[in-house]
Amino acid sequence: MTEVRHSTLYLADGDVVLAAPRSATVTVLFRVDKVYLARNSPVFRSMFTLPSDPGINEMYDGVPRVQLVDDADDLARLLAALYDST
Repeated sequence: MTEVRHSTLYLADGDVVLAAPRSATVTVLFRVDKVYLARNSPVFRSMFTLPSDPGINEMYDGVPRVQLVDDADDLARLLAALYDST
């Protein structure tokens, strides 16, 4: 499996990495802010408030990594809408 960072939605100051498949062999990584996700999505809000077991959480680039089943292109559109200030 090849992992690639999204060209514009991999933020140096993000506090979570979301990993989503683009194909059977490519996963796209998005480093974003939990606050944007939790503020706009009850699913992410619940995900980030659940207690976590330190032995289970995978880390990537110093922050938690969450593997999603959602398509990377769909996730990119969602995240772009959340980060678009216009």
